[in-house]
Amino acid sequence: FEGIVHCDYAEPKFPAKPDPAAFRRAMRAAGISKVECCYFVDDSVANVEAAEAIGWSACLVDEYGDLTAGGRVGKSGSRVVTGISDLATVFPELIPKK
Repeated sequence: FEGIVHCDYAEPKFPAKPDPAAFRRAMRAAGISKVECCYFVDDSVANVEAAEAIGWSACLVDEYGDLTAGGRVGKSGSRVVTGISDLATVFPELIPKK
């Protein structure tokens, strides 16, 4: 990871996920202007779908495997993993080649 952006709940009126403004704010904080460069991993279907709706690559973490029977969830067919070690299966482009 090159960086992680988080929400500061102590900040008044900050936009929170799944508000698209939260994702745009994260892009500004990371100095990124292209949605194609953004990846999002979360345990909320609504947040994952919001990220995908603005063009980010996104994945749902379903730690207990409750939602993974079909491999994808939500209206957009979001990708699902059961743990962070599985991210290479959905985002192989992020793993350095040996």
